[in-house]
Amino acid sequence: MRIINAIILSLVIFASYSAIKHNANFNRKVASDKKAFWAKESEANNVRRADISALDYIPIPLETLPIQAALDAGLNALIDTLKYLAEQKILNLSQYTNTELKLMYGPANLDTLSTCDEHYTNLIKTLNDLGVELFSQDKRHIAKAFLEYSISIGSDITATYVTLGTIYYDENDMTALDSLITKSEEITTLSGTTIKTKLNNIKSSEK
Repeated sequence: MRIINAIILSLVIFASYSAIKHNANFNRKVASDKKAFWAKESEANNVRRADISALDYIPIPLETLPIQAALDAGLNALIDTLKYLAEQKILNLSQYTNTELKLMYGPANLDTLSTCDEHYTNLIKTLNDLGVELFSQDKRHIAKAFLEYSISIGSDITATYVTLGTIYYDENDMTALDSLITKSEEITTLSGTTIKTKLNNIKSSEK
């Protein structure tokens, strides 16, 4: 009995020691990461304003998108939003943190860049809403134009991919569907895996 108690006590002591050691290592890492973050943030806050006039701003090709067809479908509010965004500067900066943006372009440009990124988010949401609504009205060819443009500028909205994938499948355009699946593999946000799974499910479904 004493031997068993001694073994149990040894295990408890070992487990406690391991937990203390783990917590100490974790706390050191947290402190180190925090110190590195604030050092980088301090460096970023001292970067001079860069010229951002030549950045790769995203244009909206109103002249080639089926704007009138969408208006005829009653989607005036969405088209108004699209026309408004066409007059704004748009950038997809979702892959960067604020600290990284300040390091690249200076803190004085952060508000402007954040606004450009907000316009991008609004744009892909608007394009998704146009595509999904037109699809629901069985205006698939028109929906496809908006959805394909959205994909071309890096959208990671699941409904955009699924709706476009469904159109390709229904048109029996497996080459386009395979290309869309390949495109989904480039998505670095959390929705990437979900999109790829849903597209593969569409491809493997029976007609």
